[in-house]
Amino acid sequence: MDRVQRTAAVAEARGPACVSGRVKLQRWPTRLVLLSLVTLLALLVGNTSSAPAFTDVPPGRLDYRAITGLAMKGAVQGFADGTFRPDSPAVRAEFVKMVVAAMFLPLGDSSQTSFRDLDPSGMRAPYPGGYVAAAYVAGIVRGKSSTVFDPYGPLTRVQAMTIAVRAAEKLRARDFKPLPAGYQGKFLDFDDPTHGENARLAEANHLLADIDLRHWNAWAPATRSEAATIAWNLVGCFG
Repeated sequence: MDRVQRTAAVAEARGPACVSGRVKLQRWPTRLVLLSLVTLLALLVGNTSSAPAFTDVPPGRLDYRAITGLAMKGAVQGFADGTFRPDSPAVRAEFVKMVVAAMFLPLGDSSQTSFRDLDPSGMRAPYPGGYVAAAYVAGIVRGKSSTVFDPYGPLTRVQAMTIAVRAAEKLRARDFKPLPAGYQGKFLDFDDPTHGENARLAEANHLLADIDLRHWNAWAPATRSEAATIAWNLVGCFG
């Protein structure tokens, strides 16, 4: 082996080196390269599958993005059998949790409210008391009376719209706008003193997007799908 060959052999054995102004890269064993690629791919796949795949919420559904998006934020959960049960009725506390968790509001304590039915066992648990307290302190929810919130009572569609509108207004959502002049939507003649204007604002600001309103009774109980869709559309108002 002549002098030039010996110099090149030593340089290659030492790894990256500058030879004639160029960097000579060390050769990696093929098996090590393949193992590294497999590991990287596994990490990437793991990161994209952080949201649970509910068996009854396939990608083709209109509410798929809302439900999986909220699941990634920890705002919704499914059941032990792997389902979400989107057509089941929602309860008041779970919609409040969707809004509070999606907005990343700090949890409160039920003692911050006057409601006596949040923690009947005396335990200061995050659900429902912590979430309801957070929304109450933020001015997003009110009770059925000064002492009753009814966390496990059915959530009506008008209640969901009003809570979402209050959240957008109180938290100053960037893309939430006043009712436009000439509004001619579904709730034009909905004159309920508590929910009428909120229903119009919800529709005008696309909080009801991806919900079929053709035969929609605003006073009927909201489904888990509808609750999740409204909460997810609320997130969109913040840009």
